[in-house]
Amino acid sequence: VLCAALLPAGPAHVRPATELNEIFWALGPATPVPPEWDGIWETTDSIFTCTGGLQGVSTGNDTLCTGKEIPAPGGIDYICTGTADATTVHLTCTYEYDTFPDCHASSVTEVDGTLTGDTYYFVMTNNTTYSGTGFGCDLLPPQCSIIHNHGTRTGPAPLDYCSTATLPATWGVIKALYR
Repeated sequence: VLCAALLPAGPAHVRPATELNEIFWALGPATPVPPEWDGIWETTDSIFTCTGGLQGVSTGNDTLCTGKEIPAPGGIDYICTGTADATTVHLTCTYEYDTFPDCHASSVTEVDGTLTGDTYYFVMTNNTTYSGTGFGCDLLPPQCSIIHNHGTRTGPAPLDYCSTATLPATWGVIKALYR
């Protein structure tokens, strides 16, 4: 969800459906995935400009496991704050990057979601502005997109997917690894 929401809106830019696990990653390890969000989810995104123009619709699947550590998506360093509980998620992320030499982008993404039984609904709003002296940077207009993400739980998360894999080892081998 987060990576897609953090990308600037482009005309008729259609991308894969957002991933729910990225929202819980952004909240950090201090906010584990609540058990109520556990399961396999079918998702549908509707992507709009902030003026209301539909840019595209996409679908996907996602799996969340209670308490499972979610790896960070690569590419951009986010600073996120927020909360998640049994029925709601609130998240604000900021990030910055250089679009091209001497052209800096600053983005803010706000995520608000609710869970009701086996369905959830998220609204993700992203605003990006550009600044700098690079050729053409002053021609980049501020961009705003809104993603409406709907999900339906189709079943519980598979135990094999949610388990933490380990290799068998003797105590002596484990001690040697950590010296």
